[in-house]
Amino acid sequence: QGLSPQLLKLRPESAVAGLAAIESQIASAQVRLDVLRQTMTAQSPAVLRAQAELTALKAQRDQLATSE
Repeated sequence: QGLSPQLLKLRPESAVAGLAAIESQIASAQVRLDVLRQTMTAQSPAVLRAQAELTALKAQRDQLATSE
């Protein structure tokens, strides 16, 4: 993963800050999901919501990393 060269040329500070913020959110979402999985089944609504949140954050990160 990384930032596109075009994005870094246009807005280096905001691109790096945005990516860092999303990475932090991903880490928090992963921890929440891991904790839920310790006490709930994979089909639990809370686990499914946490998984969906994590997937959405990763998609957001990937979009930011490849945006031009």
